[in-house]
Amino acid sequence: MKRDGEIKQNFKSPSDSEHIIMPILDRISKIKSERFTLEQELASKLISIVMLMIE
Repeated sequence: MKRDGEIKQNFKSPSDSEHIIMPILDRISKIKSERFTLEQELASKLISIVMLMIE
């Protein structure tokens, strides 16, 4: 996201950059969200496993 402005400067018109960049930025955002969800699920499962091992 930091390079968003830098990338947009490489296009002739703002509409060109938005047409190309926005879907990419949306996908990056979705991937980050999915990654966070998977990390949370994994952490929860690992805690459950550790708790079972302790018992």
